[in-house]
Amino acid sequence: MSLKPAQYIYPKKMLPLWFGIVSALILLIVYEVTQFWPYALLLAFSFIYSLTIYFILSKWHLELFDDKIVIQTPIESKTFLWENVSVTFITGKLSYNLGYYYWYFQDSSQYRFGFDVNLFTRHQLKEIAQKVLEKCPENNIDIKIVEISKGKFPFYIL
Repeated sequence: MSLKPAQYIYPKKMLPLWFGIVSALILLIVYEVTQFWPYALLLAFSFIYSLTIYFILSKWHLELFDDKIVIQTPIESKTFLWENVSVTFITGKLSYNLGYYYWYFQDSSQYRFGFDVNLFTRHQLKEIAQKVLEKCPENNIDIKIVEISKGKFPFYIL
């Protein structure tokens, strides 16, 4: 049996960068017209903020191995063995057209960890769901995850 390499899945990170660039351009135009110095501070802050978010997201990723899943954040790394997964589910809330949804993995001792679903594309979520169904088919898997593995996404997952 040959070992398969790990599958690395990185989050979407262009949105904060585009937000920073667009807001910096708007503030630059307003500053050129008004010469009001607080706009220069807002310009610098928006640009630094967007670069910070971009670099934080560039250090964040999922690693899917044959025996475990690893969530790598800039601060820590969390590892969960596939054989220890007893429940996996997506939970969250929808309010004012904004959805906050997290995908959790939980073992029999109630230890759980998860990640924000909205950080990933639908194609990436489908890959993760297929890997979950492949590695722990007999465990308690949320019906949303089964549907995602087939390519049927709930309306709130962008």
